[in-house]
Amino acid sequence: MIVMNECFLANAGSNYGIDLGLPLRLQKRALLKVLGFPGNPKIELCPSFDAVKVADLFEKYCFEAGRFLIIVSEKPMPSLTPPLFVVIDRQNVEWRDSQGIKKIIAANEVFEIVKNYQPNTWLEFSPYIFGERTIVGRLMFEDFDRQVLEIQQGTFLPKLMNDRSLPTFMGEASLLDIGKSGYLADIRKLHDLGYANILPYSMVRNILYQMPPLDSFEKLHEIARFPTIEFAIPEGSQLFTLKIDWPSQWVMKGGVSQ
Repeated sequence: MIVMNECFLANAGSNYGIDLGLPLRLQKRALLKVLGFPGNPKIELCPSFDAVKVADLFEKYCFEAGRFLIIVSEKPMPSLTPPLFVVIDRQNVEWRDSQGIKKIIAANEVFEIVKNYQPNTWLEFSPYIFGERTIVGRLMFEDFDRQVLEIQQGTFLPKLMNDRSLPTFMGEASLLDIGKSGYLADIRKLHDLGYANILPYSMVRNILYQMPPLDSFEKLHEIARFPTIEFAIPEGSQLFTLKIDWPSQWVMKGGVSQ
């Protein structure tokens, strides 16, 4: 059984002053912030045991954001699927539990579920950023000379690259840049794969220009090989980082990552 190594950042966390008592998701967010990766400025954190603040944030986001997310970070993680609430309104909330089972509930049920989480569980309140004009993507850093970029407009990360009709780019960059000849070679490959709607060269380069400096990626690479960030660019906004993963963070239960 594959699980997350929740001590993955133990060494790096002490080096960068990260609170290792936090769930791993929040340790990663803190690390990205220290290294200069821009985060979503509209996310607010709240411990699950603070019922008053949970209720206040719920009302605030209902009023200000309309549709919004409540992302649950548990420590220890009971599964690889983090619980998630997608709030449409006070009477319509899609809840996904840690087993991936979904159901529609009301706001009062949200509060009942939240109060039963372990005390070291945290909640992240975030406006729903995904839509037809939002660009989402993934960048895998191998070294200074090679980065692999996947970006698509109008989808969300679990379905990235699935819909071949959406505006798309996938290819290789070097030094967080891509030359015109490399771009043209990449779009020929995309056409062969059935992607007909390709994001323009100027947009791809602009996305790469919004990335943090290469030194920040190198620090992630020093923690473990092939760090991969996921990011979003909502319409009218700048790029911000959603999460960071490494292949070696996944381990066999009872085993050690290689």
